[in-house]
Amino acid sequence: MKKPISIIGAGIGGLTMAMLLKQKGFEPTVYESAPAIQPVGAGIIIANNAMQIYKKVGIHHKIEQAGNKVSVMKITDAQLKPLLVMKLSKYESVYGVYNVAIHRAALQHILAEETGFENIVLSKRLAQIEKNENYKLGFEDGTMKTFFSAILQT
Repeated sequence: MKKPISIIGAGIGGLTMAMLLKQKGFEPTVYESAPAIQPVGAGIIIANNAMQIYKKVGIHHKIEQAGNKVSVMKITDAQLKPLLVMKLSKYESVYGVYNVAIHRAALQHILAEETGFENIVLSKRLAQIEKNENYKLGFEDGTMKTFFSAILQT
């Protein structure tokens, strides 16, 4: 039985959800309002707890290779005098992953590849959601997508 599901937005959250659902046997379609997935944004740090999820799905090495491992965190005052220095090696050894500094666009690209570009529909801005017997997604370009209401168990 096919398990289609729609996700609105091809950001980090939407693509991560699509990737996870795809691995669980769903058929995700991600609708993104932008005409292309382009390198926008700035650097972010993916904390150890999030990296543990990416490890469970087998992509943490791709993220670590695309970013920079962060093994020490420093909190400083305005003159950059350290107020706190925290070594993260204990957490790295316990959980087997690193905190990673990465450009948002690099992470988004990895997630889009894992989701499958064929599962991402660009230039689709959601305009409305209707619920009667089924759900209907209405997009600004006038197209509608109907989904059956059902409780899925996996």
